[in-house]
Amino acid sequence: MGLTKSIIRDRARALLDEAVAGFWSNTELENWIDDAAIDISTKTYCCEVSGSVTLATGVQIYNVSTDYIKILGAVYASEGLKQITPWMTGLQYAVSTGAPKYFFDIIDKVGFYPVPTTTENGTIVTVYYAQVTSNIANIPVKFQTPAILFVTFMGLAKERQYTKAGQLYQLYIQSLNLDKIEIAAENTLQPAPQNQYTLKLVGPQR
Repeated sequence: MGLTKSIIRDRARALLDEAVAGFWSNTELENWIDDAAIDISTKTYCCEVSGSVTLATGVQIYNVSTDYIKILGAVYASEGLKQITPWMTGLQYAVSTGAPKYFFDIIDKVGFYPVPTTTENGTIVTVYYAQVTSNIANIPVKFQTPAILFVTFMGLAKERQYTKAGQLYQLYIQSLNLDKIEIAAENTLQPAPQNQYTLKLVGPQR
């Protein structure tokens, strides 16, 4: 069971040593919980959603209607696609058209390679995105506890206890790094070495 906004607020109050609203109002603390959700989801990519992209013959790049900060992965025909950068197109796969094997991210668009043919026309690629959210309920449980530290840090900053606030912020960042999932790390495919043939040195020709 996840932490509710009221639970996070009350636990932050306990750390701030103010059991009931006084210097810090409930509304203020709850607004900081929303800020914590935004910060956590931005830093960890932990708020994940999925969407469908319908392939069209000869079309490589598609507009994305989902509001996202990063494409996490893509699946076509029950097979996960490998991520590349746009300029790697053609370097990874000898066949330029056919069923997608790779995907790439361009600002608010997603591209696939090889380029779909009539065989793939109308078929679906499922794309997984990381979103920013201000709703703590959308944050996975393992990332909700750091929100308590974030709210307490903001409370101390308001009280001008900057040294303590800075120390708590560092603890907050460390707690995120401990929980951060591998998907937050860049993991794009690198081009294969081009020197696949061994050059044999021979003596001078007569």
